[in-house]
Amino acid sequence: MDDAFRLLSMNGSVMERVSAECISSSAAARELGPLVDEHVKPVTWVNSALRRGRIPVRQHFRHVGTMKFERHLAGKICEEIRLRNSLGEGPVHRKTKTMLYHALTGCIHHSVKIPWVSSNRVATSFRLSGDLLSEVVEARVEEEIKTPLGINFRADIALFGKVIRKRNLLLGIIELEHHHRFDYMKCLVYRQLGVPVISVDLSGLTEAEITEDWTMRTLEGMSITPGDRDRKTHILLPYSLYPIFADIPYPMRQDTHEFIIFVRDDDFELLLRHLDDLKRCLSLNDKKVLVRPYNRMMREDEAMEKTLGSVGVLAGPSWRNYNERRFIRVICAVPRDKRGRSYIFHVVMASLLNAYYDVLIGYRFNRELQVDRSSGLPVWCKREEGTLTPVHPVHLAEPLRPLLGRIARLSLDQFPKRDRLKCAT
Repeated sequence: MDDAFRLLSMNGSVMERVSAECISSSAAARELGPLVDEHVKPVTWVNSALRRGRIPVRQHFRHVGTMKFERHLAGKICEEIRLRNSLGEGPVHRKTKTMLYHALTGCIHHSVKIPWVSSNRVATSFRLSGDLLSEVVEARVEEEIKTPLGINFRADIALFGKVIRKRNLLLGIIELEHHHRFDYMKCLVYRQLGVPVISVDLSGLTEAEITEDWTMRTLEGMSITPGDRDRKTHILLPYSLYPIFADIPYPMRQDTHEFIIFVRDDDFELLLRHLDDLKRCLSLNDKKVLVRPYNRMMREDEAMEKTLGSVGVLAGPSWRNYNERRFIRVICAVPRDKRGRSYIFHVVMASLLNAYYDVLIGYRFNRELQVDRSSGLPVWCKREEGTLTPVHPVHLAEPLRPLLGRIARLSLDQFPKRDRLKCAT
């Protein structure tokens, strides 16, 4: 199979065709996944190889085992997480986890920065970068993390910040894998947590090779250009974190940026209260964070109708399905140093919107840029010498819950009754 479709795109829908030849590695495939065929059956990417050492096989997609996937998606994700939690670990995995934990704890204690660099040329021509330990006060191994589906999984290493509203703030997850091949479905759930996820490649390692020197080189290697063969890490970022970590220069992005949030009426007041409480908890004034609800009180309010139409398209084409009469606008100071209270607000807001609410999010930071939709990906672009250069995604939400429900309904029409499981959502 030469082509597949992204199950979750920037538009939150099955719409982007992907060619197997355009994918360079398992890590790149994971950035695009989960992937499905035209019948919404899950597929996986296969790299080029020599079969039996002689017959060349080019890059392609293949269906995943029928019995394994003859369930709808929500149940499958839960099954994958349960399976991972029940599996034991080998000596290489165990030693690496211990060495990384001690190295991270030492860096936290001595306030050592661990810079990382990533890229996504489709979404932005600028690099994505940050400090793995920014605002981190503690590392924990085998920490249980609750997913948006209501099931827990054990992260190899979880990074936590200070207590916010009686909870330790989750700031990052480190997973130890082989060839960065952890399941697409699990990656989808990780995105919903709204934190960076770092995958460390253990392929080809022996227990004797895992030393303090190897551990520090692996952590320091996160600042190597993505794609370099010496790099043993891969970083997965949800789109909601791009406004923090995209290195867009001044004055293209100035001192503030804007988030447009569409949420259904049942959750509108609760989300508004959560954002206000977070702002107050972090002692941020209106110059740092301004949270404002916008309501169309009367159908005849033409000015508000025009405003809704202009900002609705920034959140996504289905914004009216979420709320056709009101939205929340959040205007924030850009946390250029990627630390401090403003930075924490952005991280918590991303986690809140991803994991706990079904929302659409639009992003705006420069009214002189234009939106390029020619490739199906809504991206803010700058025109340079007649060509459009991608700067930043327009839509930030990756709506997992409604997508699971839709795929579940499709699956119920395709699979025999005996293979149907109750949807976890």
